[in-house]
Amino acid sequence: MRITSLKNLSALFIMFALAMSLTTACSKSDDNEGVSEAVVNSMAGTYKATIAPTMGNKKMAEGPHTIYIERVAGTQQVRMHYENFNAPFLDKNGKPSETARMPFDMTVDLTFVATPGENGAVALKSIKGYFKAVPHNGNSVDPKQLPGGIAIPNPNGFETDKATAEGTWKDNKLVLRILPNVLPVVVNVEAAKQQN
Repeated sequence: MRITSLKNLSALFIMFALAMSLTTACSKSDDNEGVSEAVVNSMAGTYKATIAPTMGNKKMAEGPHTIYIERVAGTQQVRMHYENFNAPFLDKNGKPSETARMPFDMTVDLTFVATPGENGAVALKSIKGYFKAVPHNGNSVDPKQLPGGIAIPNPNGFETDKATAEGTWKDNKLVLRILPNVLPVVVNVEAAKQQN
């Protein structure tokens, strides 16, 4: 009898140890740690970007621009913004047009929450977003200047605080997909941080 109770006690101990290891292995505590302060701080800076407004799978325009990322003090958030982006439209061969440009200058200001992403990247999801478009030459935009018959809210310019975006940051490289939510356009951004 004593051998049976020792076997039962041993079996109970082994089951308890296995149960504890399973609950420890399934713990999400590592996922809740967030992005380190050092990483969020290192995101801040000036970036050289390629910005490409896209409709469907077709790039409408593409060009270089400078964008800025700043840390939002005391949070796991960053602010990304750029002003007055404009670029030539792309022709049928995907080359920049020598005569046709975007009729609007684009300004974007987004605040992102930084969370751990896949493969060591930082995942970015916007919590605030501002998008503004003003006529490039200061005059009202003729809708015939727009490719694909895009309907614009106002030929004198427009803005919204409903823009959204998401993307990733890793090794000083930023990739974003911005939805103005006022036009049927996605603005793709690829940028690399400038080293001082």
